[in-house]
Amino acid sequence: MSGQAGAAAGGAAGAAGGAGTTGLGGSAGASGAKDGGVADANGGAGGGSGATGGGAGAGQAGAGGGGGASGAAGSGAAGNAGHSDGAVVDGCVSGDLAGTGVPAGTIATASAFSAADATADKAIDGDTTTRWNAGDHTGWITLTFPAPVAISGLRLHVHASPETTESYTVTSSSSTTAIGSATADVTLQPGLVLPDIFVPPGSYSDITITVNGGASWVAIDAIWLLPFACH
Repeated sequence: MSGQAGAAAGGAAGAAGGAGTTGLGGSAGASGAKDGGVADANGGAGGGSGATGGGAGAGQAGAGGGGGASGAAGSGAAGNAGHSDGAVVDGCVSGDLAGTGVPAGTIATASAFSAADATADKAIDGDTTTRWNAGDHTGWITLTFPAPVAISGLRLHVHASPETTESYTVTSSSSTTAIGSATADVTLQPGLVLPDIFVPPGSYSDITITVNGGASWVAIDAIWLLPFACH
């Protein structure tokens, strides 16, 4: 006995997975009712990640007690991947990312800057040949977004003068503790892309990156936000 007809004698169908939200897949299907008091008919798997679309997991038929119904397949709709200003930032590739890596309208502020051509906005202009330079061995830069953005990490292109080991701490007004950190050896200009700094996947209205440059002035050439899809 299979399908909905099996529900009378065995388990009920599992509920469908919920629709995907921004950057996230659908929720898992609910478990089916027990089949004759012996076994469950499991609901289908939820949708896949936002970037790849919802997955349709087949429900597992209940065993025993007259044959339970198959759980309904998860029907999570494809969520919208977190993205930048119109062009999705592909966090799956390594190295420099093309174009502006933050939403249009993002406001960058910083602890200080060394010169008129090294202000905070230079770190989000999509050009790795320009930079924010704090003019000191420590400094911070804050990005305030026009609307909350769904991200799971950051990618930074940086350089140092002289070469040094630098530490990076990521915070947000939505958290009372740091949400990410990294330590890396930083080279001379033109610099390099750091390993991705992961943060708890979520929606953020702002982020602050605090840098300890050791024996070097703090300089960040470019900042990209990474969507949920690749982490």
